[in-house]
Amino acid sequence: MRIKALLLLGILGGGVVAPVLAEELGPFDEPVSEETLELPASDLDPDAKPQVACSRFAAFAVKEVDIGEIGAEKLSLIGPADACTVDTPGEKIVKDEVAGYFLGVSGDYIFFQASDGWNGGLPFVVYDRRTVGRLFDDAFAGDGFTEIKSGADTLVLHYQRSLTAECSLYKDTGACAAAIATKTGLAAKRIPDCTAIYDAEKKRTPDFKEEIDKLPTVINYPVEMRWAGGKATFSPMGGDVTCNLPS
Repeated sequence: MRIKALLLLGILGGGVVAPVLAEELGPFDEPVSEETLELPASDLDPDAKPQVACSRFAAFAVKEVDIGEIGAEKLSLIGPADACTVDTPGEKIVKDEVAGYFLGVSGDYIFFQASDGWNGGLPFVVYDRRTVGRLFDDAFAGDGFTEIKSGADTLVLHYQRSLTAECSLYKDTGACAAAIATKTGLAAKRIPDCTAIYDAEKKRTPDFKEEIDKLPTVINYPVEMRWAGGKATFSPMGGDVTCNLPS
């Protein structure tokens, strides 16, 4: 699942340059422009559409090289006016097990998303573009961030967090609910009853009933994440709390 789409309009110097519409990006900063350079198709995979995509901001650009496989071939930071090509002199490459595609920018913070979903959510990781340093990673459920506020050394995110617990609310209801409440900060009364979800899966695959009983519960809850002082703090917000089984 890739939630960020490229807008293609106009041709310049063999690449495609796209003015960006703010409403397409939600709470992320609006790039000055987006540019794509189509690459030659591979004989091994003629249906793939390899390309280089560059999202340009005032002080830098984020480059994504996509050869049609799962996850980008390369993610890097380049200068705001550097050429949008496969290899760029001086580029700062981002190599991260979570980072599969470029997601967006807020201030000095760059967001990358995983190549695919995990346990019903989508992992993401945040980097500081000034140091190209990794700050933290997490996962969201649904459509992503509802609010992003960024400052010089602070970042605040609102989203539906997807958290895989280390226990089963079905097998160890009381102890697991207490552990989840401690981990998330959710009040005990907000921990959902997930019995129906487990029972439905056991009915669907009756040969694995015992294994299903033990599956860790995935909790989805609205959260405010605050990055400050070199650490991330998660505080639950009001709204629906749901659960699902891991994928």
